[in-house]
Amino acid sequence: LIMVLPKIAHPTAPRIIMIRAERADPDKVAALTIVKVLSMVLEVLFLDDDNYTIAGHGVVIDLHNLPYKYAAQLTPDFIKKIIIGVQDAQPIRIKSMNYLNCPQFCLTIYNTFKLFLNDDIIERTHFYNENNMEDFYQTVPLSILPNEYGGAGGSCDEITGNS
Repeated sequence: LIMVLPKIAHPTAPRIIMIRAERADPDKVAALTIVKVLSMVLEVLFLDDDNYTIAGHGVVIDLHNLPYKYAAQLTPDFIKKIIIGVQDAQPIRIKSMNYLNCPQFCLTIYNTFKLFLNDDIIERTHFYNENNMEDFYQTVPLSILPNEYGGAGGSCDEITGNS
């Protein structure tokens, strides 16, 4: 569900964190739990990864086959707390927020809460689908992406240690 890509594009490039929604089961793992685990991953990176601390990170969220049950868990209060946590409470540098295969309801949620985002986050947020993946590869190069995304960074199972 959440994986930190082991490779970086170049020595000053941000660390990339991927979230794969199709691996999520809302009956077993609540959205709040995913946010808590992601927060813990970011804390470990902050403490242990000099590249992350200096260069920041990019996030790739693949929403392919996102279970719609998660939409019911995304209350306005929950989303507002995530926004505050991401842009104001974490000592991190977000270099990019990349959404792949975004269903319409997610775009609606984003456009609704865009008012609460600072200009830097808005500028660094991008949505990609099969029509503009070349643009995505300019942000996150194929050399570091998992094989499942056409990359050369190893399989998702290898990256997460599930092989």
